[in-house]
Amino acid sequence: MDTLKKIIAKIPDIVCVSAYFFICCLPVITAGAAMSGLYYAVNKSVCNNRGYVSKEFFRGIREGFKNATLGWLLELLALAFFAMDFYLVSLWQVSGIRIVFMALFLLLMFAVIS
Repeated sequence: MDTLKKIIAKIPDIVCVSAYFFICCLPVITAGAAMSGLYYAVNKSVCNNRGYVSKEFFRGIREGFKNATLGWLLELLALAFFAMDFYLVSLWQVSGIRIVFMALFLLLMFAVIS
């Protein structure tokens, strides 16, 4: 019965940190920092019962903003590069080699997204 009370007590924290994540997650700009804050808050507040969810979420965003944003921008740059290559290869007239390169660039784009 005691474990059920602990689980029920954590549900509002989980809902709160999910709402913070949804509000703070702007694509490319703050998505990485919001994920960093979400992980930090869940790991520290929800799992280990230390600190408040709101305080830990925004601390996680503050600490991870620079690295997360840089990572997202590098990923976006790589994805744009492979998308441009895919488009340029699709304009080629030679069909055999074109399909091989298109498949290669699609595979590389999938690897960057993953």
